[in-house]
Amino acid sequence: MQLDENGKVLFSNSDLFAREQVLDLALDEDGSFSGVFGDYYLVAKRSDMGFIYVNGVPQEEYLKEMIAWYEKIFLLCVLTAIPALLIMLATRNMLGRPIKSLEQAIEEVGEGKLEPVSEDLEVREFRELMHKINEMKVDIKNLLTKVQTEEEERQKTEREKLMYQINPHFLLNTLNSVQWMAQLEHQESISRFLADFKSLLAYNLGKEEKSSTLRTEVEIAQKYINLQRQRYDFEATMEVEEGEYLETETIRMLLQPLIENALRYGLGDMGVVDIRIFQDERKDCAVITIQDHGSGLSREKLEQLNRPFCYKNNGDGDTAGIGLRYVRHCLEGFYKGESILTINSEIGRGTKVTIIIPVRIAKEHT
Repeated sequence: MQLDENGKVLFSNSDLFAREQVLDLALDEDGSFSGVFGDYYLVAKRSDMGFIYVNGVPQEEYLKEMIAWYEKIFLLCVLTAIPALLIMLATRNMLGRPIKSLEQAIEEVGEGKLEPVSEDLEVREFRELMHKINEMKVDIKNLLTKVQTEEEERQKTEREKLMYQINPHFLLNTLNSVQWMAQLEHQESISRFLADFKSLLAYNLGKEEKSSTLRTEVEIAQKYINLQRQRYDFEATMEVEEGEYLETETIRMLLQPLIENALRYGLGDMGVVDIRIFQDERKDCAVITIQDHGSGLSREKLEQLNRPFCYKNNGDGDTAGIGLRYVRHCLEGFYKGESILTINSEIGRGTKVTIIIPVRIAKEHT
């Protein structure tokens, strides 16, 4: 229909709305209208020229069409919701279960349960993450085992040390008595022997100061050589360069185990052991060499001596070259990788042990 500005019908293609009929439409401010008018649903709009153009649909048909559209929209929503629900369920199965498994694995670590769990997860990234968690569990378990083993070894060492210190005073007092008797009998050689033996015994039993210096180690080594000369027929040359570097702090029992090895296995036909200690001022380190002229060492023996030194829970284990391996172990712990111990040996030409340590002057001597 076409209406004039007063709502009078100028043109209509429907017999229900005759010409000259006035339609009282409640137009909005913009000149539009939509709503029920009689049995029709009308939509009207005012043009720029002032005419009002109206489209009408029987209300019954309008309601049918609206219902049809609502049904289509509902069906579309249902068809859209089903895939969305399926996707949500699939995502939950794909991500929810692995995340729950990862969460449980992490909680087990906090509870101290360190057994590896299954890595059979659907998503590759989650499998890799679970693999890392299992690796972490293994690392933690190994670390705990290592700490426990080290603590057991420490306690064992403390027990052994305590055993050695239970009654050393009795032995030392006895030696004092024997030395006193030797002096009364004017046995000076026996008295000197006992004096060296008491000093060496007290040092080895840890009755003297816990810290040591290179000078102290040289003095103890000289006493040890003097005592061993009463048993073995050998010559030992000890060349020690005098200097403040001898006050450098070092491990206890640095030289004695190495000299003992040289005397037991390296005297050979010559019966000579050469010991030299000097300072390399350019590198600020002390150099120690102990050389024998025995039968030398095979490659297998050298490999055996280069194996790490360690205690075992039952007290058994590989004791070959334990003195030399003990010295290397203590050097590594004391100098934190800054020391060097090398073994050069050749069959038929003897063995030479070289130790290089950084110079660390004790505070009381600085």
